[in-house]
Amino acid sequence: MDKVNRDNFGACFPTVAAKAPGTLEFVQRQMVERLRGLCEKEFDNILQNRSVVPKLNELELLLSDATTRKQSATEVPIPPHTLPAAAVLDAHLAPHLASQQSQLNARLQTVQSHNAQLFDEIQAQRAEIEALLGAVERTLSDMDGASALLDEVVEELAQETRSAEVEMSGT
Repeated sequence: MDKVNRDNFGACFPTVAAKAPGTLEFVQRQMVERLRGLCEKEFDNILQNRSVVPKLNELELLLSDATTRKQSATEVPIPPHTLPAAAVLDAHLAPHLASQQSQLNARLQTVQSHNAQLFDEIQAQRAEIEALLGAVERTLSDMDGASALLDEVVEELAQETRSAEVEMSGT
């Protein structure tokens, strides 16, 4: 705005500057005021749209926090370019590895709970098998007992059957 002074403005309009300098000065002042108002309005819009003031305040807080931490630090910071490659690699991989570790832990817990359910199912099936096996053994025991009882009378029954057959056949 300083460049749009009376002399520079008059150089652009020499005839008006020579014949009506008061009018030219009035137009120049109005033009400067109008341009200044438009520029200030546009600047305010830019500040508001891009949240410049809150971001600058946040930057100041970060800088003051960093300064405070630097002043209160007891150990001397190590420049990153002097660190060994393994330390730099670990620093870059640590966040990724931590997220992978948490995902794997979640999957492990899921598999462990599924395995626990399967174990309970197997235990129930084993108990059922034991119960069925016990029933089969009792049935076999009953059959063995019945067979033993029949062993005592089998010869007698066989003799009676033969006798009955002979009588029926008539021979």
